Amino acid sequence: MSPELTEVLAELRRRGLAAATLEAAKATGRQLERAAGVSVAQVSREQVEAFVAAYADRAPATQAAHVVRLRMLFGALGEREDGVDLSAALPVVRATSRPQRVLSVEEVRQLLLAASDVSRYRPRNGVLALRDRACLELLYGLGLRRSELGRLGVNDLRLAEASVVVRRSKRVSVEELPLPQGAVAPLRRYLSEGRPRLAARSQASAPEFLLGHRGRALGGEGVRQVVRRVARAAGFRAAPHDCRRSLATHLVKAGANVEVVRQVLGHANLGATARYIRLGKEDLRRAVRVLDFEDA
Repeated sequence: MSPELTEVLAELRRRGLAAATLEAAKATGRQLERAAGVSVAQVSREQVEAFVAAYADRAPATQAAHVVRLRMLFGALGEREDGVDLSAALPVVRATSRPQRVLSVEEVRQLLLAASDVSRYRPRNGVLALRDRACLELLYGLGLRRSELGRLGVNDLRLAEASVVVRRSKRVSVEELPLPQGAVAPLRRYLSEGRPRLAARSQASAPEFLLGHRGRALGGEGVRQVVRRVARAAGFRAAPHDCRRSLATHLVKAGANVEVVRQVLGHANLGATARYIRLGKEDLRRAVRVLDFEDA
């Protein structure tokens, strides 16, 4: 990584970008420098266009995210000595929307059951079932992003008070969220029986709550793989964000105030929360019945 890219990332950090966004921008910047053979401050317009063209066969959402990260890098780079505006070499790519998955309550139950099924593993790895159950309990019970769950530390869990301290990915904030009572026992069992055995497989003691089969931090990508594998065992497809979206919908259906749901999810505004909630016609009918006045 060139000194110029290091300076650009430092500028983005000063602007308050989230850690996950910075990591993504760093990865894109390094890929650009490797492809061009020069630093991010020296790439030509033609090299940028060729770099973007290499992603032409990717999904629109992937292309759009790629271009957004490049715009961030070039925006933080400032004006070049030759006056070339690299942002002008970037196309406008719009991510196509796709149906957002909302799990039913029964599907969530099936996920939790599948996560606890030790028969999915070889005997010596049955301890992973304890970890996978803990992973699903936190993803759905708190609606965490996979990056937030991946960096959750052991000391962030306060099971005696049935709460968890969460460091938000998209905002620089730390919040303490209440745990569903049903999640406490599986989390405590993983902490006492599962995690120590996983930690013993690595010489370095990782502070993260969720560990991989080699005793290292599971991380956000590991969380994604756990959900996909468990969902496959349950007979359907699911991703970590589906658990987050499903929690929001289920809470509102159960009568929770949308502002409360916003706080649980860690959204900056209600508009973001509203996009997560998927209600059917019958749910809406029940909601407007409060407007019926018998004596009117």
